[in-house]
Amino acid sequence: TAQEVDFAQWYTDICTKAELVEYSSVKGFVVLRPYGYAIWEQMQHILDETFKETGHENVCMPMFIPESLLQKEKDHVEGFAPEVAWVTHGGSEKLEERLCVRPTSETLFCDHYAEIVHSYRDLPKLYNQWVSVVRWEKTTRPFLRSREFLWQEGHTIHATAEEALAETEQMLNVYADFCEKSLAMPVVKGRKTESDKFAGAVATYAIEALMHDGKALQAGTSHYFGDGFAKAFNIQFTDKNNTLQYPHQTSWGVTTRLIGAIIMTHGDNNGLVLPPAVAPIQVIIVPVAMHKEGVLDKAKALEAQLKAAGIRVKVDDTDNSPGWKFAQYEMKGVPVRLEIGPKDIEQDQCKRTIFIFFVFLIQDLIKIFPVQKACQFIGPCLCPCRLIKSGIFDGNGSYRTDRRQHGQIIMVQISVSVTGNRNDPGQIIILAKTSTVFNTQLRKHMFFRLPHGFVGCGGTKIPDHHTVLISGKPGDHRIICFQ
Repeated sequence: TAQEVDFAQWYTDICTKAELVEYSSVKGFVVLRPYGYAIWEQMQHILDETFKETGHENVCMPMFIPESLLQKEKDHVEGFAPEVAWVTHGGSEKLEERLCVRPTSETLFCDHYAEIVHSYRDLPKLYNQWVSVVRWEKTTRPFLRSREFLWQEGHTIHATAEEALAETEQMLNVYADFCEKSLAMPVVKGRKTESDKFAGAVATYAIEALMHDGKALQAGTSHYFGDGFAKAFNIQFTDKNNTLQYPHQTSWGVTTRLIGAIIMTHGDNNGLVLPPAVAPIQVIIVPVAMHKEGVLDKAKALEAQLKAAGIRVKVDDTDNSPGWKFAQYEMKGVPVRLEIGPKDIEQDQCKRTIFIFFVFLIQDLIKIFPVQKACQFIGPCLCPCRLIKSGIFDGNGSYRTDRRQHGQIIMVQISVSVTGNRNDPGQIIILAKTSTVFNTQLRKHMFFRLPHGFVGCGGTKIPDHHTVLISGKPGDHRIICFQ
């Protein structure tokens, strides 16, 4: 189904045909298949590293919350009561108190804090956990809204409101940087309205991303709780003046909804398109005429070369036809495809198809490269080119504005053609076509950064992150050629 015809059905088709999920026998619950889970693992790896760099530690709270514990914070329980799943029996015996399957873990963390926080010396506590939660949603869709989903939830407790507010802002920025730098997904940061904030929070901040259908999707949240939960759970500490104080808390989280955001931001009618940073397979090698001598050996040698360069690579040596493999890995959004056959080996070259990021539009690219130089050409293309500035120049050439407000997103279609063999490195031609997206007015001048590794005129290497100016009105083409 084309996304222009039925966007919802197109989305569901991608989820199943790209082998991300399968529906289970329990309504609202899905099986996260290996490829879908591997995308989440890549996200988890990047985020977990960032969390630890900012001083956070991983913990794991229980799955069940006693009803009496959930009832302690009035606004919180009222906000989640319609979505709670209850456990009433253990084996054949009825429980003395109902247990809810965690929809979120604020109450569990507060119960724990009350036991371990007594002095200012015990603060701050900067915790995070990677778990699943259950919310009994009435209407479900894979990744976007399901009754069980994977997420990380950070919970921190601080001596002062200033520290807690700084934490809230810091983690919102962490999420925004992750979405823009690792997922190539522009976001808008802002504060939620009072009616839309998290149950029990003083303030909720969120990042919102714009999808292909023109709708915004909440991609991550960061909450400031003030001392409300501390008072409800009687969490107190003695400050430096030997006075009892209530601490201030935060929580923040992102979920597997980010996979849905990737689908709806980057996907096209040919299938999923994955940002290289989170692609489980960054390069797929397809041997052509695999039965002929030397083809599979050369493919395996190239695989070893790319693995040594730190690239996630796979050789598909199954007996499916090359055409089937091309379609399959395009559906699964693998960023780079290398095809190698007997003639390529004779000429020491291979054909490369790249689904490359420039801002956030993906364009098919066909390239011919020397086999022995595959690593040096592939690596740069796994780093997305990024829109670094866009705005309008005034009459004397000075830059006037650099805003990235909601809805002001520029789409640039990039087609790159590179030819060459062992003796002649050839040339790089970049064809840039500017266009509008979501009825956004195109600004007149845009700066872009080329990926690392391109070669400039006369064979000189262009400095890393070289800046190129592309200007014009919608529909214009600009050609930049480097020998």
